[in-house]
Amino acid sequence: MRATQTPEAVDGQWNRRRFSNKQKQAIVQQTEKPGVSVAQVCRSHGVATSMVFCWLVEFGLTARKAPQPRDGDVRRRCGQ
Repeated sequence: MRATQTPEAVDGQWNRRRFSNKQKQAIVQQTEKPGVSVAQVCRSHGVATSMVFCWLVEFGLTARKAPQPRDGDVRRRCGQ
């Protein structure tokens, strides 16, 4: 007998965490402090570094350690 999958299981989004803009901004602000690495902040919140760099772009900030990508590249990588 085959198990019925829920819509969340079918599209693969059942385990994704959702962050409000306020939560995203708080995490991004922590990365802007001198001497703090983005990786440390991400580990403490259980977030992928790539996600935080996407949030930096989303809020119009530049990633301090990443090279400036072309406009189309950012949109593709960050799901925009």
